Amino acid sequence: MDITRKAVNNDLLQKLEEIPEGYFIDSAALNKGIPTVQYPADQIHLSTHYLSDMVKI
Repeated sequence: MDITRKAVNNDLLQKLEEIPEGYFIDSAALNKGIPTVQYPADQIHLSTHYLSDMVKI
């Protein structure tokens, strides 16, 4: 189970690295400010709670 979890974490981290690039390129981000946890969670279709737990590990 640990090996599978590591693979999931690696995929998740890779996706999380790509999200801010798209967010800050968008000129609308100037009005929205710094994104909350909700923004990346919505982008990768996870709950904020699950995303927070995955990032803490």
